[in-house]
Amino acid sequence: KVKKFNKMMFKFVTGAVMLGMVAASQHTMPIKRQQSAKAERRANGELALEPDMRVVGDQPSIPVHSYQSSQFYAEASIGTPEQTFSFIYDTGSSNLWAPGKKFSGHKSYYKHDDSSTYVANGTVFDIEYGSGPVSGFLSEDSVTIDGFTFPQTFAEITDVSGLGTAYTMGKFDGILGLAFDTISVDGIAPPFYNMMDQLDDPVFSFQLPTSDDADGELRFGGYNTDLFTGDLQYVDLEAETYWQIPMEDMKVNGKSFASTKHAIVDSGTSLLAGPTDDVKAFMKEIGAKKIPIVGEYYVSCDDVDSLPELSITLGGGLELTLTGAEYTIPDGPMCLVAAMGIDGLQTPLWILGDTLMQKYYTVFDYGEKRIGFAEAATDSSMLRGTAKATDCNDGSYTISFTDLKVSPDDVEKEAPVTLTASGSLAKPVTSGTYSLDVQFGGTSLFTHSGDACGDDTVELPAGVGTIDITGLTCPAAPGAVEWGLSLTLPSIAPSGDYTIKVTGQDQDSTNTMCIEVDLSL
Repeated sequence: KVKKFNKMMFKFVTGAVMLGMVAASQHTMPIKRQQSAKAERRANGELALEPDMRVVGDQPSIPVHSYQSSQFYAEASIGTPEQTFSFIYDTGSSNLWAPGKKFSGHKSYYKHDDSSTYVANGTVFDIEYGSGPVSGFLSEDSVTIDGFTFPQTFAEITDVSGLGTAYTMGKFDGILGLAFDTISVDGIAPPFYNMMDQLDDPVFSFQLPTSDDADGELRFGGYNTDLFTGDLQYVDLEAETYWQIPMEDMKVNGKSFASTKHAIVDSGTSLLAGPTDDVKAFMKEIGAKKIPIVGEYYVSCDDVDSLPELSITLGGGLELTLTGAEYTIPDGPMCLVAAMGIDGLQTPLWILGDTLMQKYYTVFDYGEKRIGFAEAATDSSMLRGTAKATDCNDGSYTISFTDLKVSPDDVEKEAPVTLTASGSLAKPVTSGTYSLDVQFGGTSLFTHSGDACGDDTVELPAGVGTIDITGLTCPAAPGAVEWGLSLTLPSIAPSGDYTIKVTGQDQDSTNTMCIEVDLSL
């Protein structure tokens, strides 16, 4: 569990403490493939296939925030009405907990008396973390993750001394476990189990941000092809406990230093962690120096570009690599090497934490019992595109736009794209309506109608964007006329071809305008 923190970086190791308790039984656990209820209905022809937008990644998703590239957290809500918290979504544990009333002074805390769906339980809940205890009591309530609501048993925490300063100074309120029920304290069904039947497929995927300046993405029910390059490469699980996979080797400078053939992929662990002797051999090969007081290894940041590449070969021969810049973290003039020793486990293994997941888009496939990896797309490759606007007047409209300007024409997600249209009006307009049709890949995604005279703000569904419309100034006399809109697409909006068509009618139901804006992202 949470085992260690650096005074600057607040590092987390979430899975290690409980590994010793389950390791002896891991080899006896069968690996079974499973579909969600929605996937089974779709396979049986009971559900139609969704438009292409869903195929390329339009499953619900949650922004993942970074704190010093050490804590990665996202929101979820508990109760009715919803009480929102920041959680570490942790593939290295299986329980959900949130702070209770005791933390009213310095944390968002769960107020069960304010929830109409709260059900008292009261069973004592204890987890022993590497640095001390975390405890509280069980409660039951509805939990909402990005629009999916389901009943959940979870813990209200009263004692977090096991997390120390890493919790009190950190950005997260609680932990939401995404591992298997076999390691869940008190046998409680993990949240993912309870939401699974609402998903298209029993899958979730991570894209972790590489800095605090941009958000990543956690997606349930599928994966986002816009956020990685190449094809996903899968490794089958070894056991249904942690997300554990076979590992063939770890090398640096062509020299093997791995003493174990097992690894877990753990979103709740900031670093790489493995047997102490393995870590020592790795550090010796790259020339890192240990700081005795804190027990961590550092190199000069001036030497990072010349560090050798770290090679990790997983089951089936899949090789993942990290450069020196990718396995170190700047801490002033010195750079922390993002690996630590961990011993005392019945089955020695390596924990492949956020250091690896920041480089590789990672898909956790519960149905097929496997993990998929693909190199994450860079910011420039997944956010940029082009835009243009045209007047679609076929001669039956009273406004002819002769000057349409899109700025900028080289567009980016998260940045507004502005259209300014100037032209001439042939008939007075005292009132009217406009109609908006947003298409993605040729399929209508969203329609909206509003007042043509005045401004309007339109929120697109599923959080994929906002359109601000600058309408006509009415009454509008024949002559010069202007109209405009501004569109902003967030980073989670799927890439592809968008068409935004706006048409209008005046007080006599006469067609007034027709404009199309085409974006390719």
